[in-house]
Amino acid sequence: MTKEIDKSMTNFDSFLKEQLKDDEFKKEYDALEEEYQAEKQRFESSNRQAKKTR
Repeated sequence: MTKEIDKSMTNFDSFLKEQLKDDEFKKEYDALEEEYQAEKQRFESSNRQAKKTR
């Protein structure tokens, strides 16, 4: 599934762009979006609560 890392790629964005060309990789990557957004909301909520208690 994951392709060989091209040594000429200089950053993560370039690497990810190349990996997303693989349909199987993109499907799995996209499937994580909902989980990522839920975790982001929990993190932001926790930060807001911490700021209120200062």
